[in-house]
Amino acid sequence: LSNEKGVANFANRQDYDLFNLVHILRQFDLKRAEDMLMRRPALRAMIERFPEGRASMGNNFSSSMSSGSGATENGARMQLEGFANSRAEVALAALREDPQKALDAVASIPLPERQAEVLGRVAASLGEEDPEKVRSVLNRATKLLSDVKEPALRTEPWLHMAKAAHGIKDDHAAWDYLERAMDDVVALYRLDTDEKQGNLAIREVWPSTQAGRRVIASATKMYGVDAEPFLVKIADPEIALLARIEMAQILLGRSPSQGGTGFRRSFIK
Repeated sequence: LSNEKGVANFANRQDYDLFNLVHILRQFDLKRAEDMLMRRPALRAMIERFPEGRASMGNNFSSSMSSGSGATENGARMQLEGFANSRAEVALAALREDPQKALDAVASIPLPERQAEVLGRVAASLGEEDPEKVRSVLNRATKLLSDVKEPALRTEPWLHMAKAAHGIKDDHAAWDYLERAMDDVVALYRLDTDEKQGNLAIREVWPSTQAGRRVIASATKMYGVDAEPFLVKIADPEIALLARIEMAQILLGRSPSQGGTGFRRSFIK
């Protein structure tokens, strides 16, 4: 990994993982962290330049990997997501004590969609006390999501942002975020029903089905039966029925459905 501050080279996967996690370990077990670094002087030197590992590089860095490492693009993505999740957890833990600390920690999350989700949660926690700050945080999250191309990664952040806007009684913004989330549900449905690479799993576990349920549940919690217009955007009658059942569940005061997603891809030429 490299940026304007320098280069970090790793001989093995373990050193790379420690590079990204040792600053968290220091918060819980400083002696153990220091003992590990004493046995790895090269890693210690890199940590001195980048105290929070990859997060210290921000979003402006490049990476290269030798062909003999055997790492795959999927593995690299999973590793990045794992690191992003750990940084998000740090930010959300800070939120319980000081929202500003949580906002400061967001910059260390390497994935824009996770940054936006955490910003939405922070904004929702601020309540009605500082509506201008809430709007500022939501504007920051909106800009981040403009760089996220996959609809599956945008839906959850939009819902947290809608909740935050609703909390400051900005129903125009809340409704807009919900509509954006539903637009992403429609985009997911197109992927699930693609003729050449569609989803062969049962419809109930399609990403579009589960995302649609979450959007309808969130909208119903905010607006009750007035959220019904969102159902119109669900063209598939079976998925629309599941979404309508979800709305009924929320109106009856029950918890939202907790279904998992599944994807089995077809390759029709």
